[in-house]
Amino acid sequence: MNEIEFFSGTSVYDALKYMDMIYGRITAAQEDWRHAAVSTCPDGCGRCCVDFEPDLLESEALYMAVWLYFNRRPVFDRLLATENIQALRKNAGEHPDGCVFFDPDSPEHCTIYGGRALICRLFGYSGDHDKNGALRWRPCRFIPDKLMNGIEHRTYTRPELQKKFGVLPPDMTFFASEVLSIFPGKNGTQLVRSALPAAVKKIYQLLSFIAPPEPDHPFPTVPRTPGKSAA
Repeated sequence: MNEIEFFSGTSVYDALKYMDMIYGRITAAQEDWRHAAVSTCPDGCGRCCVDFEPDLLESEALYMAVWLYFNRRPVFDRLLATENIQALRKNAGEHPDGCVFFDPDSPEHCTIYGGRALICRLFGYSGDHDKNGALRWRPCRFIPDKLMNGIEHRTYTRPELQKKFGVLPPDMTFFASEVLSIFPGKNGTQLVRSALPAAVKKIYQLLSFIAPPEPDHPFPTVPRTPGKSAA
């Protein structure tokens, strides 16, 4: 995310840079696995988001807030005015535990894809560990059998993965540990509904020191978007 450079010299810059690097490495690490494991998410599914709300570490929430500022500014502004993030949801009544950024009416469903949480990037295309610390992988339970291409809905061990695919999935534990190291001692997580409004306010406070307010804006103290000239 190139906009991170705008925060150079601030207290969140290193965290944002490191998160961006980790997210980039996840994408790269999953590339070989996506080609080898021919089981893929069906187009327009999104079922894993309907009743699941990610919980975030502080660094994830800050990254998400910055992404919103540059890519979905109206949402960022609304979170400055209210912490009721659930008001943004279209289907909150039917699925109260779902992700606020899941849009059932959109073909892509995720309305914050570029700023999505760590678990959203890892799920389905990364492995975890069994009780003995051995790598394992299980395909998403929502993938229809007709799209499984010979892969079964069960857990595969490391030897099975190596034999069947010739490549191993990325280790989500490794990436999670890297994210945990960004703010040592702050290992607690909060649901998006709690973590994101707080992060938005922190990013806004930093922006108010490094950018002048925008003229004729509904929130007069909202900083100007970098590169946007005053009217």
